[in-house]
Amino acid sequence: MSVIIRRAFPFGPGSPFKSAHAKANALRAFRSIPNATFQLMPSSRKDLLPLRPAISSIQQDLEMNPEEAFQNQTIRPILKFQNELLLAIYAEHVMKHKGIFYQLTIPKRLEFIKESLQKDALLKQTLIGTILGLFTLEEFQIYLIQEKELKRRISDMLIQRFQDQVGHFDQ
Repeated sequence: MSVIIRRAFPFGPGSPFKSAHAKANALRAFRSIPNATFQLMPSSRKDLLPLRPAISSIQQDLEMNPEEAFQNQTIRPILKFQNELLLAIYAEHVMKHKGIFYQLTIPKRLEFIKESLQKDALLKQTLIGTILGLFTLEEFQIYLIQEKELKRRISDMLIQRFQDQVGHFDQ
């Protein structure tokens, strides 16, 4: 098994390191981990695009409206890429309501998921922010133009995703 360490902070101006000695020590620490490789994080928002998984079931239709096209080309791949993190965020929410959620039947759990995403504004905004954080600047501009509709679509997809994986929250 190899460990990949990604540099998430700058080594140039604005670096958290106060000296060249501190930078060298940090690099030595990274390199001392067995089987570790050192990779730079993407330097541009565009570098995030190749990280998104391809979804073979997405069909390109010329008659698709712009919101649906954006959903299929941008949001769905990000949801797939961020699935593990989105589940972890929602699992934390479930843990806060553990007494309630685990006493519910499966149909009631599905309804709990739907209601929690519709009524808990902080949870909803956290999940949406997790998705928006992987937009390019151009995608974010498109999102702002159609924000209300795209937020609704994201919420619906999150609800469906969590309901489809409701068994994950039992673990």
